[in-house]
Amino acid sequence: MRPPRRKKRRKRKKPQKSSELIFGYVKGVGIIAERRKKAKIDEIMKHLFTVSKETLVTMLNSLFGVVYNPDEVEILQTNSEFDEFDFKIIRGDAFFRILRKFGQNPDAKPFHYHIEFQTLRDRLIGIRVFEYDFKKALENERLEGAGNDSGEIVLYMPKSMVIHVEANAKIPKEYKVKLVFTGENGEEQAVDYKIPVMRYWEYDEKRLVEEKLYPLLPLQLFLLRSELEKMARRKKPDGKRETIAKVKSIADQVVRTAHRLGDEDSLKDEDIEKITTAIGELFRHLNDKYKANTKLNAEVGGMIRTLYDERVFLRGKDEANKEMAIKLLKKGLSIEDIVDLTNLPIEEVEALRDGHVLDEE
Repeated sequence: MRPPRRKKRRKRKKPQKSSELIFGYVKGVGIIAERRKKAKIDEIMKHLFTVSKETLVTMLNSLFGVVYNPDEVEILQTNSEFDEFDFKIIRGDAFFRILRKFGQNPDAKPFHYHIEFQTLRDRLIGIRVFEYDFKKALENERLEGAGNDSGEIVLYMPKSMVIHVEANAKIPKEYKVKLVFTGENGEEQAVDYKIPVMRYWEYDEKRLVEEKLYPLLPLQLFLLRSELEKMARRKKPDGKRETIAKVKSIADQVVRTAHRLGDEDSLKDEDIEKITTAIGELFRHLNDKYKANTKLNAEVGGMIRTLYDERVFLRGKDEANKEMAIKLLKKGLSIEDIVDLTNLPIEEVEALRDGHVLDEE
């Protein structure tokens, strides 16, 4: 007679130690924090494209080698979120729709442009951009398609560009996605989908200004991110403080450049506010992420606010002086006396006089 089988005891799972639970919690919080930081960067970069129409069109002209007159086109930043078949959402960075207002065939299609920012090297970025562009072309067909019954569907792919911010010798000057189709006789037919690349690290502040890429000025701060990363990995707090001091110096210089461009009428006041706000947010992001010298956040923020407040004050004072000059012109005072009383340049007073005379006529 066989002895009765012993029941196998189930091994009880050992309860997790409090340290393991804490580590798991901290790791989860860390992942969420990193995602929020990435979202913050995306938010800052998209904020750079909310500048005035004139500044935005000028930038697109320079990037894509086109010649749009800001006064003759309408530009709109369009949807950049697309649904996947598994109900997930993929997000591009920035899509623009440009439509000529004058002398255009009413049935003409608008032009679409796509800019994708990239900080680190990604072998598959070309495929991602192609996917975004294809999704945008499908969306445009639904919104702008003629709806004919010929069986032919035309997809207008956006003109795209990838802006690589950080230096990497392996980044090509263009990405290429080769689409291979099978012909009627079984032969292969290949089409290259090319995506030009802007190697941002090769642009200093002077070149950005010369090429009128004003909304991209704040990204100059990001060129030292890898140096901050290196100092953080080597656990060199002094190195981090020295590097963030360099970033602060760049922030100060770029802010002043933005104000100079405003003085030259290359930027509007609203552009200056948005560009300098992005500089402050990028500085804070880098400083907080690498815990370099958080006291500098207040200094940079204060510098940005002070310069802009001074600008607004002087702008208001200048407008008040112009109003006063017009009143004095009406009373018949001489140009020289008005210059003494208002501190306006003589050329400006003469222009006000000429404009005032024309208005009266």
